[in-house]
Amino acid sequence: DGNKLQANGAEAIAAQCTALQSLSFGSYNNIGEAGATAVAQGCKGLTSLDIGDKNNIGEAGLKAIAENCLALTFLKIGGWNNIGEAGARAIAEHCEALTCLSIGYENNIGESGARALAENCTRLTSLSILDKIGGAGIQAVMEHCTALSSLCLSPLGGSGRQWQTR
Repeated sequence: DGNKLQANGAEAIAAQCTALQSLSFGSYNNIGEAGATAVAQGCKGLTSLDIGDKNNIGEAGLKAIAENCLALTFLKIGGWNNIGEAGARAIAEHCEALTCLSIGYENNIGESGARALAENCTRLTSLSILDKIGGAGIQAVMEHCTALSSLCLSPLGGSGRQWQTR
């Protein structure tokens, strides 16, 4: 597909660029779970990862990233990547170093995924969730993310509310 990276391109990056600290996939590259898993296993030293919109990494791809890329401090997951509640829980369980997290639209992390992130990612200073997380998810963020200096919660497209806490 023209200049699209796709899974085989991500696999090549993982095999040849094992010392990467920062990686941005861009959007609409269809990395898939296989490509995300290959990057996770080959680029374990990543501190910054930007997964653009519609790369279809899924729950398994994000779980592999969370379990292997333990040095991540910045993680941006674009919209429509199908990470689900299990993907959010994997981040919460394994990405203790995160200080900046952004989750785009239609990833379906739900209230329990947001609660897990809030309760476990206590070093976050910047959080953006543009996904529906419900009242309990918002309450958990307010109660547990006490180090935040920047917060954006918006389940309604670009009409979200941003708070600067300092």
